Amino acid sequence: MSRIQYSDFTSKPAPSRWSPFIERLVVAGLAALFICIIFAIGRLWSYKNTGGTTGRIPLNWPVKSSVARSVERSTLLMFAHPKCPCTRASLAELREFMSKSGESIDAFVLFVKPDGVGLDWNSSGLWESAAGITGVRAMEDLGGVESALFGCETSGHVLLFDKDGIRRFSGGITAARGHEGRNSGLDGLASTCVGLAGIDHSPVFGCPLIDPRPPQ
Repeated sequence: MSRIQYSDFTSKPAPSRWSPFIERLVVAGLAALFICIIFAIGRLWSYKNTGGTTGRIPLNWPVKSSVARSVERSTLLMFAHPKCPCTRASLAELREFMSKSGESIDAFVLFVKPDGVGLDWNSSGLWESAAGITGVRAMEDLGGVESALFGCETSGHVLLFDKDGIRRFSGGITAARGHEGRNSGLDGLASTCVGLAGIDHSPVFGCPLIDPRPPQ
């Protein structure tokens, strides 16, 4: 009678269905995919939290502006691109601000209309949202003339001038692109409006007002 060996009962690993080369290739592919996902998330976070460009913002109301500035109370301007999805949040914050401070302010939202675009350029939900805010007048900025005068280059840029035409605030009123909620820019605008000390500038999160590409 043969002696039973312990090794006869031990399980042996099943042979791999993949060759070592294929296994290494799969691991490398998964690692590369993970790195790409992390990189994409980082780029998205950076995009949402990086402010747009600004030009030279005048300290005093430009004399060449065609917007009717009030000489009895403050005047607020927001420059907007009618196709910018980020600006929806800026208009929501403007609505909130105007509901509390609108009685002491003349407010305008100027939608840039580049040369060469169609008549329906400003036919968007953003125009309707702006026009629906109590105390706000929506206007066309033909050729971006007004935005150039005021040095604004990014959609959602807000300027506040006092009754003497002196700039008191310049910046955005959202915390990031398309992000609604309390933020330092909105707090600074509200404080400035009532004459309290606060920040008088903030980053603007939005799309470029003038696309360098020619209109399609």
